[in-house]
Amino acid sequence: NDGRVARLGYNSKTGLTTFEFVVTGPPAAGQYMFFLEFSNCKRQPGDAGETGFTDFKMIRPGYPADSKQLFTEAFIKALTGADFTAIRFMPFTGANGSVPVYPKVTEWQDRKLSGDASQTAIPTLGKMDGACWEYVIRLANIVRMDVWINI
Repeated sequence: NDGRVARLGYNSKTGLTTFEFVVTGPPAAGQYMFFLEFSNCKRQPGDAGETGFTDFKMIRPGYPADSKQLFTEAFIKALTGADFTAIRFMPFTGANGSVPVYPKVTEWQDRKLSGDASQTAIPTLGKMDGACWEYVIRLANIVRMDVWINI
């Protein structure tokens, strides 16, 4: 509907699949949302089908395929170009409406992790919070700003 897979390729020696996702439709309410479905995935080249996949990366145009950059240059520039002394991370970490509801607490070991499949709520894993704290600190260090957090 709003996109298509193009230039699909597979390297049977390394087990690496590559593709381009091309956005085709206008955004609804200024935002894009799309879903990718993966099938017959193999973790290792010799594995049977449906064993899953590892190391999925979706990289914006203009960044190399081996990029380790977490935040785009445009996002960093927007923050550093503003006259802020601190960044408020309330929406980023999902502080409002999070589960469990106060006065119950989330234990540190149950928090969102940088290796989780999403940095938004993942109800099926019982993780109802937003982004991980490690990304809060990383962004603050990159832009050299204080953090304003709600816990």
